[in-house]
Amino acid sequence: MLSNNCAHPAPPSTGQETAGEPLPERQGQDAAIRSEQLFEGRSTLEIEHEGCRYFLRATRSGKLILTK
Repeated sequence: MLSNNCAHPAPPSTGQETAGEPLPERQGQDAAIRSEQLFEGRSTLEIEHEGCRYFLRATRSGKLILTK
């Protein structure tokens, strides 16, 4: 089972999630993407959104920080 320390509740587990596999699609919601897939071994991602650049950083303690 995946741990979820976020403020919002996690969807019910199917018991079949494993690292490296995409999460199953959830009805009525956008599909989830694992952070490992986004970061691809890096610790920082540069994101362009509506003409602005943002940086998403994964900390050593497993937190995500988004800065402009």
